[in-house]
Amino acid sequence: MKALVIDLTHGGITISIELSNLGFSEIYAYDIYNTLNENEKFQIESNNIILLKNLEEFKKINKNIDSNEKFFIISPIHCPLNKTEIIGENNSNNNYIFLTHHQAVKLILENWNKKRKKEKIPLIEITGVKGKTSTAFILKEILTEYKQKLLLLSSLGAFIFNGDKKVILKNDISITPASMIETIKLSKKIVNPPCNFEFDEKNDLKFNYESVIIESSLGVSGLGDIGILTNLVENYSIAKNTSNAREAKKQVFDCKLITIEYETLKKYYPEELEKFSEKINSFSTNPKNDNATVKIKNIKYSLDNTIINIEFKDLKTISGNQIDGNLEVQTFAPGKHNVSNVLCAITSCLSLDIKYEDIKNGLKKFNGIPGRTSKREINNQVIIEEVNPGLNVESIKISMDMIKNMDNYVVILGGKYGITCEEINETELIKLLKVKIDKDSIDLILTDELGWNLKNEMEVEIPYFENFKDAIDLVVKNKKNILLIYRSKYSDLNKR
Repeated sequence: MKALVIDLTHGGITISIELSNLGFSEIYAYDIYNTLNENEKFQIESNNIILLKNLEEFKKINKNIDSNEKFFIISPIHCPLNKTEIIGENNSNNNYIFLTHHQAVKLILENWNKKRKKEKIPLIEITGVKGKTSTAFILKEILTEYKQKLLLLSSLGAFIFNGDKKVILKNDISITPASMIETIKLSKKIVNPPCNFEFDEKNDLKFNYESVIIESSLGVSGLGDIGILTNLVENYSIAKNTSNAREAKKQVFDCKLITIEYETLKKYYPEELEKFSEKINSFSTNPKNDNATVKIKNIKYSLDNTIINIEFKDLKTISGNQIDGNLEVQTFAPGKHNVSNVLCAITSCLSLDIKYEDIKNGLKKFNGIPGRTSKREINNQVIIEEVNPGLNVESIKISMDMIKNMDNYVVILGGKYGITCEEINETELIKLLKVKIDKDSIDLILTDELGWNLKNEMEVEIPYFENFKDAIDLVVKNKKNILLIYRSKYSDLNKR
């Protein structure tokens, strides 16, 4: 077997090397974005992988390829190249097998997955537009109640948890498909260096975890016992506008059971709803939605401890059963979007036949996560932090809605530019802030780069601080609570 791996920026190096380890006879690699440094080039070439300068080289190689041999073309789901651009218009070889990076990871991890299933280690894969990381860490609290040792890949890092103890495998790690391979290998190096990734009868290495959670940005590998699609609040374009988020994330339906927001399922996946109905469990924050598998019966919001009563009907479980029931939980979920993440986690855990008490106890432990929604106190004043590089106008509105009926809160809003590909729509944000000031009477302070631009464009005078910490000090001094909405990476926030 031979392969061409396209895009070495988003995990293609790892995929290329692992294919080499699987015994592919020839592997070609194309650095489409020209990002490789000298060390990475050496790493590729030392594994006998042929680095192409351009696709014209590959088209010349095509002429000498045996048409009876399988040839894998592997590229990410967001690749801007179509099949013709890769192999040429006049290519008559019908043995090309086109795979996404996610599908290549599934191929590479085939032996690991067989071993995992044999050991009955549950695997949850998570994708979606919003709420992926928060859902992952809510699940982390529940699964460490259910089975103490957990392997977790998230946008905040790769970790092994053993109850309350945490081992950091890698802080700075992406959530591209290949990071799943890297995380699994890192977990083995802790107890078994040097890591031998192959599993066979002579090399039967023991797992040092009892469950696995993998967060991924654009779809999943399809290996999961549970595949989660948190939501599709925005169906953004990818691959030079030739595809979109809906298409990318529908890989989740390859998993054994699916947890998905009902509104997303109904709007974007009606065909999948019909085709895969026997393995879909949906959830909804709308109490009137009788079509969702899991829905809210009643809810009492609090910035400290929200009480949620849910009911579920015909929920499919990993053991092949269908269950009905009710469950009351208490957790940190100050807003509707937080509750959606909680429902997503509960639905997934019920699907795994996890006991009610483990679900309830895990949720009681959850107190938010740095870098998403979290809570802390300074001098008895509560600070709710919404710190996220992906903050947009809709998420800011949702955050502000959490405190619109509370008199003792000040909103501190600001952050940085250039931390994600998508910048914030300032025109729409100013319209939102005007409504919040006029109708909801919010107290607002602006800060940092984003705050400065907003201050100069708004019609009313708004207090401004260059450093958000000075704004916090003033509000705490005045004995008021704070909702901090800040566009940044949490790790960068702590350095300021």
